[in-house]
Amino acid sequence: MSGTVSIYKHPKSDNIYLDINFNGIRKRQSTKLKKTATNLKLVEKEIIPKIQVAMANGTFSFEDKKDISSNIFGKFAESYFELIKNNVRTPTYKGYLVHYNNHIKPYFEKKIISNIKPIDIEKWQNELIKKGYAQNTLGRYKSIFYSIMEKAYKNDLITNNPFEKTNQPKQKKTTIENILEGDDKISPFTEDELKIMFTFDGYIGHYIYFAVHTGMRPSEILALNWSDIDFENKRIAVFKSILDGQMDKTKTQSSTRYVDLLPNLEERLKQWKQECKSKTILFPNRFGKRFYGHSGVNKTFKDKLKKNNIKYRYIYQLRHTFASRYISRLSDGVNILWVSKMLGHKDISVTLNTYTKFIKEDKEKRLENLEKMAHIWHT
Repeated sequence: MSGTVSIYKHPKSDNIYLDINFNGIRKRQSTKLKKTATNLKLVEKEIIPKIQVAMANGTFSFEDKKDISSNIFGKFAESYFELIKNNVRTPTYKGYLVHYNNHIKPYFEKKIISNIKPIDIEKWQNELIKKGYAQNTLGRYKSIFYSIMEKAYKNDLITNNPFEKTNQPKQKKTTIENILEGDDKISPFTEDELKIMFTFDGYIGHYIYFAVHTGMRPSEILALNWSDIDFENKRIAVFKSILDGQMDKTKTQSSTRYVDLLPNLEERLKQWKQECKSKTILFPNRFGKRFYGHSGVNKTFKDKLKKNNIKYRYIYQLRHTFASRYISRLSDGVNILWVSKMLGHKDISVTLNTYTKFIKEDKEKRLENLEKMAHIWHT
């Protein structure tokens, strides 16, 4: 079998066309790629050689090449995201897309899918690690990348998923300090910091107080209405969230829950209700409308921390502050199941895995417990 393939300059199209002559049949086909220097180089270096190999191997057919651009990673990824768009929550979809655009697309957009090898993925992993990304963060990016490649495999664009043969990046050297400090960036606010933060004027002081007494996510808090606060039964109904101006259901099924309204928070909310500009929205913006998302709240939060010489941590750390505060008091009788339900975790294993390092005993209690354990043996 013989054939030739070359770039055809179509006089009436902005796309790059190929002039393909194979076994006596000649066709001109669009790559669906715009005529740019980058795309022309891609066609010359990647697409044409691939077709030439297929011709030499006898595996080429015009039917398989109706959409030549579908073999390009970036183009296929676009199709992948269109497919999953209606199958995941809008915030989740947007998160996936942001991770892809920022951390995967710049490295692989122009590559032919079948040319992506395990070594390319390993180099990509190492590059992100050099930039300081933690293993957990890298894992999220890899999950998205893996899913795209798996979809390509199931659609016969590749013979196997290169991730199956990819070596994991080396873990950070394990030391007792690493284990105790953790790599998950959980950095709760201290008691002294909170005392100052609770006095911040405007809505933000009330927001902070609410967040550290409920453990709710920022997107959940900003979706709340006053009608979701049940003062009579001392509970808060959590069943929606807001991101980028779009109201949606909560993150997971377990996230739909009732959060207990603690007595001190109840008093604070009654005070806030007298000041609040909205009779509907729990935490409105300065125009009395709902916040588009928590980035605006975080900006105010950041400015207030800076003015009060408090080390900045992202506003989500208020949720971690709630969790760590109660987890550290388990030895005082705090119920781990209650903490887990307040956070909206699927089960207590999620809570424990996330906040284990905050489970502490004071030295006297620890020594006392050691004595009790020793007596179990009666020797």
